[in-house]
Formats: sequence, C-alpha cells, structure tokens
Amino acid sequence: MADEIFVSGALVFKPRGKKTLWLVVKPSHEDAWQLPKGVVRPGESSVRAAMRTVSKLTGLRANVVEEISRINTTTTRNSAPIPRRTLYYLMEGKEKDIEVEVTPNVRLEWKEFPTAKSRLATLTEKKILSQGRSVLASWYKRDGQRLMQ
Repeated sequence: MADEIFVSGALVFKPRGKKTLWLVVKPSHEDAWQLPKGVVRPGESSVRAAMRTVSKLTGLRANVVEEISRINTTTTRNSAPIPRRTLYYLMEGKEKDIEVEVTPNVRLEWKEFPTAKSRLATLTEKKILSQGRSVLASWYKRDGQRLMQ
C-alpha cells in the first residue's frame, strides 16, 4: 500500500472592529489564491503543522480555535494513487502579529468574507471558509459577543 499524505490547513481570522477579516494567501509558485496549508512532518501533530505552516508562509502566529473540516482525496505519485487526508483548523491571528502583510514568497490578503470567498480558487476551500464563518458566528452568539457582519 502506498504512503498516505497528511496535510494540515488553516482558516485564519482576525477581528477588526465590528468585522471579521479572513486570510487568503497566494504562494509565488501557485496561480491561485488559497488557504494556508502544508504537509504534516513525521512525528508532528496536525495542529502543530497548521501553526508551523501559518508561521512559515506568513510570519503570523495564530492560535487554533478548533478543527473545522476533514477532507479525504487521492493524489498520484509515479502514476500510483496515494490517499491524501487534509484537516483544516479555524485559527485566530494573535493580536500583536495581525498586521503582518508581506513575506517574500507569499502574497497575503486580509479580506471580509465575500471578498475572501471570491478570491479562493476551489469550491472546497470556499465551503471551508463558509463553515469557519458559521462556527465563529455561533461562538460569538453563544458567548454573548458581537456578531460578525
């Protein structure tokens, strides 16, 4: 049986006044905007991998709020199918770091929900963004905090 590829992704948000902004990235070697994600290293947890990936791609430190999605797909290596599991985490940018905007190999944008969703290239990541927004809205509602716009 072929090895499994284990990927960890991040849906990073930051509160900005009465709004919530969402992070989308465009690595220099990619043609499309996406959510930050990277391969989980041997012995590394998927949570740690999400934190490392966000930090490496963006220079941003973020706290994991909760897991929001698991996606199972198949990719190929040397013409052989390989299972690929991706876990996505809802993460909040740490307050003192949320102004980070420029890194050499990645373009970053903080966008309100409609614009962030339109930037994302895949339907899967658009759905993950919607899931994350719903989870965050339910947290705000339950905890008596502001509701997202």
